[in-house]
Amino acid sequence: MSRDSITNHFNDQNYVIQHVSTQPQRSLNWFDEDIAVISTWFKRRGVFGWTRTGCSAGGKGQPVRPAQHSSDGFWTIDVNIIHSGVGL
Repeated sequence: MSRDSITNHFNDQNYVIQHVSTQPQRSLNWFDEDIAVISTWFKRRGVFGWTRTGCSAGGKGQPVRPAQHSSDGFWTIDVNIIHSGVGL
């Protein structure tokens, strides 16, 4: 696994592929939707959140269920991936 020499972010395509969920997450409930404004604050700071990879990705998939909206303004959707690609 490599890191960008300037930002120290992961930039390895294999890291990205290995960390894609293989099963859909459960549907959001009212608590998930309401607490998102707080949990997103933590995620943006790297606490149980997102990892900047420096990679670009694209693909084709089919929604598992309709998209859901949270109080943080984000939409979330689980997708059954048909094909994908990740690159630097």
